[in-house]
Amino acid sequence: MQRAPSRPVPGPNGSKPYNYPRLVQPVLDAKCVSCHGKDRKAGMPDLRRGDYLKDRHHFYTSFYSLVPKVHYYSRAYRGDWGAIPVQRDAFVGPYTKPGAFGANASPLYAMLNKGHNGVKLTEEEMQRLVLFMESNASYFGHDNDIEAQAGGQVVLPVLQ
Repeated sequence: MQRAPSRPVPGPNGSKPYNYPRLVQPVLDAKCVSCHGKDRKAGMPDLRRGDYLKDRHHFYTSFYSLVPKVHYYSRAYRGDWGAIPVQRDAFVGPYTKPGAFGANASPLYAMLNKGHNGVKLTEEEMQRLVLFMESNASYFGHDNDIEAQAGGQVVLPVLQ
């Protein structure tokens, strides 16, 4: 109350509308894929894009690798994405517990905050990853034109 109001600023590319390929993958490509790519050591997560067009869910390989490290909650997800039936009309709401959700509860955030093998993230890069963690590891922000969103295009939601 004793300072001027903060001026709102737009979020990073990929935050409006929310889109993992535009929000998160550029950070991974710039800072992570050099170690977590094709020649990564056994047991290290694969943080590359992968061939999303061959995947029935249109998700990047990196997404599959990061979700278990982000404290994702869903009644459908139990570690085997291939077992999830594709049901366009079925809504699976997230299940959360106070204090056990989002970036603060994420092992990924703890690792990045502590420092990970000399990787230096800019403030915006960390903001992008935190937004991903805080959004319950979302991939798309809406269901309009999934094919175009999977390709990284800006697709605005359709209001009904």
